[in-house]
Amino acid sequence: MNRPFSLRRQLLVWLLVPIVSLCLLWAVMAYNIALRYTNIANDRSLFDSTLTLAGQVKIVDGKVTVDLPRAALNMFELDPYDKVYYEVRGPDGELVSGQENLPRPTEGAIVANQPIYYDGTYLGKKIRVASLYLPLTGSASNALIRVQVAETLVKRNVLAREIFLSFIISQVLMILIAGSLVWYGVGRGLVPLRLLHVEIESRSHLDLSPVKEKDAPSEVMSLIHAINNLLLRLGK
Repeated sequence: MNRPFSLRRQLLVWLLVPIVSLCLLWAVMAYNIALRYTNIANDRSLFDSTLTLAGQVKIVDGKVTVDLPRAALNMFELDPYDKVYYEVRGPDGELVSGQENLPRPTEGAIVANQPIYYDGTYLGKKIRVASLYLPLTGSASNALIRVQVAETLVKRNVLAREIFLSFIISQVLMILIAGSLVWYGVGRGLVPLRLLHVEIESRSHLDLSPVKEKDAPSEVMSLIHAINNLLLRLGK
């Protein structure tokens, strides 16, 4: 024998399914937006490091040199989350300072003083690179030097997970609150049906008077009319 379905439960499902779908869609959209701006902020920080490194590039006796003070080295070495790498290449592509074989920017039009951001792999780890081509100060030629700073993605991934969890937790709380309000609201909306049930159940089998239509919602009015028509036919 089939169990009777619950109107409240069915209404709850019909209302919560679109609410949950919209909340999840919003969480994904908000997460992607937050992650995009987080990456922009991290890229700008990486570019600031590139500018700091570029400021230490000098020409001494016709040779490109990099004079990194202790404070600048600390900036590269003491990051609590990521490994930071740097590389300075002279006008002929020779290594002036830093690590060997950092990923180069993709081939294309080179614009001096314009940062280039790209992803790569170094020592088996995924990295984000900021690359900058600078005119060789103190040189009569149009030669450019390349300054690169790269970092691993630990900080970005940790922040991405924190953003994702914060959105998921907030959306779950919102769904629970919405579910509770919907459950309560549906219950309040079904009160007229419970009152109709009490009125009919408390009647004597000899009482064939019409069921009162006062204060009945329009949704149950057709049911009351059908009951009253039945009572009218039974009374004849």
